[in-house]
Amino acid sequence: MTPAARGLALYRMGEWLVARLPRLARTAAQVVKEQRWLPFLAPYLPLPVPEPVAAGCPSEEYPFDWSVCRWLDGHDAIVSPFVDQRLAASQLASFIGALRGVDPTDGPRPGHHNFGRGVPLAWRDTRARGCLVALADVIDVDRAVRVWDGALSTPEWSQPGRWIHGDLLPGNLLVNSGHLAGVIDFGGVGDLVGVGRVGVLRHDQPGPRQRRQVHHRPGVTR
Repeated sequence: MTPAARGLALYRMGEWLVARLPRLARTAAQVVKEQRWLPFLAPYLPLPVPEPVAAGCPSEEYPFDWSVCRWLDGHDAIVSPFVDQRLAASQLASFIGALRGVDPTDGPRPGHHNFGRGVPLAWRDTRARGCLVALADVIDVDRAVRVWDGALSTPEWSQPGRWIHGDLLPGNLLVNSGHLAGVIDFGGVGDLVGVGRVGVLRHDQPGPRQRRQVHHRPGVTR
């Protein structure tokens, strides 16, 4: 068994394959979504992504849909650093741009399947304010509320939908020999509506040009 996200268990199958089995009912829909959309998205993307080659169905022995995908070599960016931070930032920016350029027609709208990533910020207002109150002994809540109110005041997304990954954090970036080698875990993928969430955590300080590429493409949200 390989290290995995909390919602999935990964089992290596020989040299070239890996089985992805949901541990929780709420993550089972992500597997079905990946089976449907990863083969569609992959040809448009400049980096390798998981390739489903077989689909398992629920049974008496196991209650969820599951997948078999081709194995992608590498380690996540949490444990394996990039040798060239600026190159990695540029490659990730190109990946985001390519993903956003894919036709979103019939794509999955934000919802429970991707934990609401891509919904308007106003939909998260009650929960966000509750979290801020709970952090009163940890952060400057008044300042955080001002920042949150400022974010809420920005206009909602009114352009056509765009694809988002939804969880572009270091744990979902594959590094091989120090270079960005793939993007995994598309459970958060969806068709953007409202203010989207594309989280990019820098591992070092890229130059201004790389920051612009990642953050300042028209319509890209942070």
